[in-house]
Amino acid sequence: MSDEVFVIGVGITKFGEHWNKQPRDLFAEAALEAVKEAGIELREIEALFVGSMSPGQWIEQENLAPLLASHLGLQGIPAIRVEGGDASSALAFYEAYTAIKAGEYDLVLAAGVEKTTDASPEESVHHTSSSLDREFEAFMGNTLAGAYAMMARAHMMKYGTTREQLALVAVKNHEHAMNNPKAQFRRKISVESVIKSPIVAEPLRMLDGAPLSDGSAVAILASRRVAKEMKRDLIRVLGVGIATDQMALHDRVDISFLSSTKRASSIAYRKAGVSPKEVNVAELHLSLIHI
Repeated sequence: MSDEVFVIGVGITKFGEHWNKQPRDLFAEAALEAVKEAGIELREIEALFVGSMSPGQWIEQENLAPLLASHLGLQGIPAIRVEGGDASSALAFYEAYTAIKAGEYDLVLAAGVEKTTDASPEESVHHTSSSLDREFEAFMGNTLAGAYAMMARAHMMKYGTTREQLALVAVKNHEHAMNNPKAQFRRKISVESVIKSPIVAEPLRMLDGAPLSDGSAVAILASRRVAKEMKRDLIRVLGVGIATDQMALHDRVDISFLSSTKRASSIAYRKAGVSPKEVNVAELHLSLIHI
């Protein structure tokens, strides 16, 4: 077993509408960047975990992980796709981490890749609704945006959250994008522009949500045995946690609160041996996809 796991290299594409690139191209771009930063050879990678949300629907491509492995010249190694809606790439990272932690591998590539902009608006709503309980929610007319709208309305009613406070999340995100050359939209927005943007699902507007996008991100994880040979500063993964909640909103105790996030973060804090007060930077993801 490896008592420690390190991130030794990362790569990421620019996100946006990549009409002339396929998922394999986006993945290869990010992977080769990560390999270069890690200072390793491709042939040293022992396993590949890929996170992608429903590629069988978006691009009609199942068995995605072996396809990406062979495109990168890694045929022969274990190549596994994991899927968990918006959390798919995070699950790929988790699987890579646990595989190294268990002593199965010393060098693993974890990737996330999406190609969504080729779909029509109607197809996109259908595909994203697959993250809901299809039988009891999507078939009844609910959409992913509609589910988040109900959660937002419940939060406003319970905690007094205002429409302006919700808008500040998007304003902050766009502010960060100004300094990120690989962000899809690099422009500032105001609270007023968010509130006045087109309604997607009341109370949420277009600028509250994430656009459909194409892109890939890759992280290369290594065991202590490999990492100790590198003469540079590395990122040590202190703790990772995952958890679930009832999938359908009507089965949840409180739709204004993400209990799975609390459980997952508690696991990560415990593994890391730190408390929330010791964290200097927190990055959160909750996606309302607008079409």
